[in-house]
Amino acid sequence: MVGSTYLHAGFLERAKTIFLQILKSNPRNKKVLNDLMVVYERLQDYAKAKEVIEPLEALGADVEDLRFYLDLKIVLVDRSLSDEKRVEKIVELYLDNKRFERIVFEYLLKHDPKRAWEMIDEVNIEQMIDIFWFLPTSFLDYDVIKQSPRLQAIYGARGDIEPPEPVGWFLVDMLCHLKKSGFDAATLQFAYLCSHCKQQFPVPFERCPRCMALGSLVVECEITKRVENEKSYNLF
Repeated sequence: MVGSTYLHAGFLERAKTIFLQILKSNPRNKKVLNDLMVVYERLQDYAKAKEVIEPLEALGADVEDLRFYLDLKIVLVDRSLSDEKRVEKIVELYLDNKRFERIVFEYLLKHDPKRAWEMIDEVNIEQMIDIFWFLPTSFLDYDVIKQSPRLQAIYGARGDIEPPEPVGWFLVDMLCHLKKSGFDAATLQFAYLCSHCKQQFPVPFERCPRCMALGSLVVECEITKRVENEKSYNLF
């Protein structure tokens, strides 16, 4: 489809025009509705993107995550909100849904680090290991870390604290063991997999760049040799 080609190539206005034309004659085309939503998202017109939810829901699509994701994005770009009010709205939305924790945690780390650390859930740590791994030392909250076995394992493996006993997390436990043995040349390397299309990417994403699936990110890691001045994804 020409519209999808324009979308993947980044010609968003052209793609939007084509999708809207198709929907005039075929308003129940779920694929086109989804693609139009992605166009609006990339244009940061999240209010327009939300208008697509209703017809998708009428066609039987599961829109719960979509609705929360777009509500979250609307708050993030709302310039009428103060930083404090935006933080409160984001926290309120997240506590009602408990999804897209990477978006929430990354934003809070930049704008209210104390709140970010307070909201960490042990079950989400593994999926956000890359964020924790690349955090500058100045951002660490050692009071929270000492209460979390997985965070202790991450920062023990990184060398910020004494490596703990194994926590049942093979790669991180292995790094801790190497650290205890005096071997400091190992580190973690990350890749990002789409659970829907199985395509792998070098940087994280909210929507898969290939199949446009939302919330399909899987963080994969492996032990590798440390390279001086190695470039990597870094929130900061």
